[in-house]
Amino acid sequence: IFSSVQGMLRNRLKGRSSQTLVGLGRHLKRCSSNGLVEKIQLQHSLRSFHISLTPEDFDQLWTLLLEEHIAVPLGEGHDKEGMWLDRIISGLVGDMKENRKAVVIKVFQKLDPTKSGYVSIVDMYKYFSPHAHPDVLSQKKTVEEVLHGVFGYLQPLPGQRYDNDSISYADFEHYYDGVSIDTSSDREFITITRQCWSV
Repeated sequence: IFSSVQGMLRNRLKGRSSQTLVGLGRHLKRCSSNGLVEKIQLQHSLRSFHISLTPEDFDQLWTLLLEEHIAVPLGEGHDKEGMWLDRIISGLVGDMKENRKAVVIKVFQKLDPTKSGYVSIVDMYKYFSPHAHPDVLSQKKTVEEVLHGVFGYLQPLPGQRYDNDSISYADFEHYYDGVSIDTSSDREFITITRQCWSV
């Protein structure tokens, strides 16, 4: 049941997955307290990002998250419930396949050799090769469209980043969680990612 609910959410995100997941992840980080997001905050946040669930569907989703130990009781008496920030996106849409995630991690490690957990937009532009993107090679998209598809969603938000020209690994992973949702073929996902970042 849980995987089918995650599949339903993935289907609702198709075509806007990266933009929505990066934005949702950043929004929830601002809402969180000590790394936890309360149930009501998540419900309101999903609505803000046009992920429409009826109250009944949301309650069913939350029950499943509790059963999977992704959501947890908070405080004495368990009168409130919350969800760990770093597990929300994967809890909602499922984990990226291991072979895909391995490539994403490899790219970020290339961009972040000091293992700070953050990478500058300047370095990302330096390493990113839009001309190697299959859609550019096949003339389905222009270089500018590919650049906007990546950096338009990942552009740091003033005053809300580790550094004004840096993004976190969480943002980077959420972007590729979205790409993964919109890309059915493992081979296509891995080829695009490897070619664009030269890994």
